[in-house]
Amino acid sequence: MQGAVDYLLARPDVNPDCIGLVGSSMGGAVAIQAAARIPRVCAVVAQSAFSSLEDNVSQGVRALTGLPPFPLAPLIIWFGEREAGIQLHQVRPIDDVAQIAPRAILFIHGKADSVVDVSNSVRLYQAAREPKALYLVPNAGHGGLMTADPAEFERRVVSFLDTHWRGRGR
Repeated sequence: MQGAVDYLLARPDVNPDCIGLVGSSMGGAVAIQAAARIPRVCAVVAQSAFSSLEDNVSQGVRALTGLPPFPLAPLIIWFGEREAGIQLHQVRPIDDVAQIAPRAILFIHGKADSVVDVSNSVRLYQAAREPKALYLVPNAGHGGLMTADPAEFERRVVSFLDTHWRGRGR
């Protein structure tokens, strides 16, 4: 993510004071963790993000396969840790989200998400410091947040960005 921010900072058509990150699902979790470490990021929109990867593997196995979490979840964790070279307990956006402040973060999550339960965004929102906002989308699952109610989605995101980018130049 640092490389993407560096690329934007090198472009003359980009206001260096208005760099934001948007991510969905794993990308939302990555955006949270990156923003906590990259001070140049001034706003984050995290959609359907999980609070802790390890805590969500079992639910994901059940949601995606219809099978019980055991023995698949422990195997996924074991193989995932070896493939990624990290311990899954290190992938915890909930531990990083408070460090984003005083920069702004918007959490968006579908109330009908069966892959990453909506409680993840609620916990992330509760752990974050101001400025922050939470938009729970009725009748939306893990995807389709923008299409569930396009006008309301646009209103919420544009209002959030306008509020937190106003006065930052171009």
